Amino acid sequence: MDLLPFLTQTRLVEARPGLKLPLARVGLFPRRGGAHFLPTKAGVVVGADERLILYDPELRSPIWEHPVPERASFVCTDDILLYGGVPWPKEEHLVAFDLKTGAVRKTAPVPHYAFFVGLTGSTVAMRVKEAENQYAVCVFDRRTLKEIWRRPSHPELSHAPSAGERYLAPTKFGLSLQCLDAATGTCLWEFAPPGGDPKIKPPLQPNRIGGGFPSVAVAGERVIVTTFQEEVFSLAVENGEQLAHGKPPFRGAYLVTATSMFFAQAYGLSEFDHHQMREVSRVEYRREVEPLYKGQPPTVNGFWLTEDSVIWTTMHGAFMGVGRTPEGGKRVTWGSDVDALMPIGQSPLGHGDYLYYSVVARDRESPQSGLHCYRSSASGA
Repeated sequence: MDLLPFLTQTRLVEARPGLKLPLARVGLFPRRGGAHFLPTKAGVVVGADERLILYDPELRSPIWEHPVPERASFVCTDDILLYGGVPWPKEEHLVAFDLKTGAVRKTAPVPHYAFFVGLTGSTVAMRVKEAENQYAVCVFDRRTLKEIWRRPSHPELSHAPSAGERYLAPTKFGLSLQCLDAATGTCLWEFAPPGGDPKIKPPLQPNRIGGGFPSVAVAGERVIVTTFQEEVFSLAVENGEQLAHGKPPFRGAYLVTATSMFFAQAYGLSEFDHHQMREVSRVEYRREVEPLYKGQPPTVNGFWLTEDSVIWTTMHGAFMGVGRTPEGGKRVTWGSDVDALMPIGQSPLGHGDYLYYSVVARDRESPQSGLHCYRSSASGA
């Protein structure tokens, strides 16, 4: 079974001080194929083996558990956990669970192959399949779960971030970005990245926008758009006006904060101001982290930031970190004992004082397979 959490990687990163290297594993949800999860204010929601489970933050004790049918996605909205795109029991339904108790509050039918792509204060958006090679964005009222509008979409759409009561949805092949009114589906404005060559036909059109986070991120009154050409555009949420444009000099996996983009490579980290479109700092740490790779190719699959550290996974499944600033002339380094086959999802995910990381171990029967929870060793855990 494959339960897919929605929006585990869509919020702007906030570098909290509670997580410092070295880390210690404080909890594990064992599962042979790894586990999909969603940290919430009530605990960690885990989807696996036809079960939806709310655990305490350290994955030590289940708070509630509910049997669920096959594949689906889920998202947390205030005190409600929305779970949808599954047979319930014979047709696909959108189900609202009470986050604290697991009780079913409401159910409503949804179209086939529904998958969460967006969320506003009053609505929730799902990508649905209407027919063969025919998809749509379908928006529901969060309170009643009734459909309020739909419009044609495409299968590549995996994320439509919200700005107030608006959705920002990349179009097919990422040729443009549309701002949609959440109440009506009306397109309020559209932005197409300049530089495309009209002689080149889709899907090879250059300067395209990716279909998921963080290629489109909302930072206050600005929309930060990153293209496959690794150009960055800052747009006004209100009307789509281009406020700034730049090309980061240091490329790699990236995260978006309220003021900056952080780009990570195997041996360095760059901070790029997405308002002024300039690099403001760069940290190099080849000498400190090279031994952590243990002879494997130096890569970055996904990463997480704290005030003090950079923590990342690699393409061969290693999990490691380094201090952003030297302490006593030396940077802190850390590598986990997880011998992973592959990480599940884009990157490790921080939530409060905890960091979560889901893997499939090289030996699939190994107790290391599953969802790991880490906390700073200095926390006393």
